[in-house]
Amino acid sequence: MFKFNLIVLFIAVTFLFSACQLFKPTLNSNSNKYYEAFYIGNNQSQYFIKPISFDNEENEEMELDMLIKDKTKTNDSTALNLSLITPIIIKELDSLKVRFDNNVVKIVQVQNIFTEKKKDNYKSRFTFKMINQDVYMLFSENKWQFELHSKNKVSIFKLENSSPKSFKDINDNLILIIK
Repeated sequence: MFKFNLIVLFIAVTFLFSACQLFKPTLNSNSNKYYEAFYIGNNQSQYFIKPISFDNEENEEMELDMLIKDKTKTNDSTALNLSLITPIIIKELDSLKVRFDNNVVKIVQVQNIFTEKKKDNYKSRFTFKMINQDVYMLFSENKWQFELHSKNKVSIFKLENSSPKSFKDINDNLILIIK
């Protein structure tokens, strides 16, 4: 009888555990491989655009990610973060220009978050803001170019080839809905 009770208990616990796994909560049904959606309260969501890769002729790398909130005014801003992977230490950017279509957005307030050594290179992380209207227009294009000014050096980063597909998905499934 004891063996029978132990077997029934084991089966019941196994069933309950597997049933709980079926009902795991998700962040949001709108999350996909290009962005994540998070509810932040007050009937508002925040969207994390996953890193978008850029490169330049000097074989340096740049990744850009951003946080966009919905239910905000068009003139509100979006936080953009970029990571530079270069053979030299870059702790400061004097300014940067974002070029897309026939538009140029110049950013002069760029803050360094950190700089660290990565194998033979250095990774520098920066943050800045762009008004939402510019960010929305940015995703309607697929030819972005970032011009970074640091001391006496100007670096131009262009999108890697795989990015336009992600832009269309982000624009169609997120930007058009929240703007």
